[in-house]
Amino acid sequence: MNKNKKSLIGPEIEALKQDGKWQRSVPKPDAAARAGQRKRRLILDQAIRRFSKQGHAAFTLRGVACDLGISLGNLTYHYASKAKLMEDMVEDRMIDYLEDFENLLDAPDSTSRENLEHIIRYLVQDLRSEEIGFFPQIWALAMLDDAAAKQMDLIYQMQRIVFQNLITDIRPDWAPERCVALALHIQASIEGLTLFIGQNRRSDGPFAAPEAMLLHQVSLALDES
Repeated sequence: MNKNKKSLIGPEIEALKQDGKWQRSVPKPDAAARAGQRKRRLILDQAIRRFSKQGHAAFTLRGVACDLGISLGNLTYHYASKAKLMEDMVEDRMIDYLEDFENLLDAPDSTSRENLEHIIRYLVQDLRSEEIGFFPQIWALAMLDDAAAKQMDLIYQMQRIVFQNLITDIRPDWAPERCVALALHIQASIEGLTLFIGQNRRSDGPFAAPEAMLLHQVSLALDES
């Protein structure tokens, strides 16, 4: 059974997008027409790179300004506080994933099962990217900071909604709680792999393609009566 992309992303996410709550505060470069938007985009991209590599302890507005070769005053004109910059960073990374999910679900002839496999493969392989360090740093911060914890919850909520909708489409006979449980299991399995293959830490033996075993386990679960 196939559904359109919008229904698989989920009405909850679509409603948030329509309300403007899950839209970029800072447009991507090709959409940033004004000089001020372009500068904010440069600041945001560099802030994400710095935070991903050096962590929250080394993350300062002065450090980002130094990386870009601009004055602290120039940077604070666009971002008056580190908290606001952090908020935009998390939002931007979340929307990156949402847009990638939408693109993966855009193939008209793909089944929901194939779409679920595509997203799992994408997320596991993405763990090897340089910027994946952003999320472990947010995890650590979220243990101590309520604002960071709420932002992480939003990212995970978005991801689970997509998983749940795909699982429900594959197994409409399942109770909602069962779909939620499998979505959570998939999410936890992928996040756990960050420790082992994050930023291409290991790629030998079972770490070469761990998504294969995860996909096998998910397939077995989906085929259960």
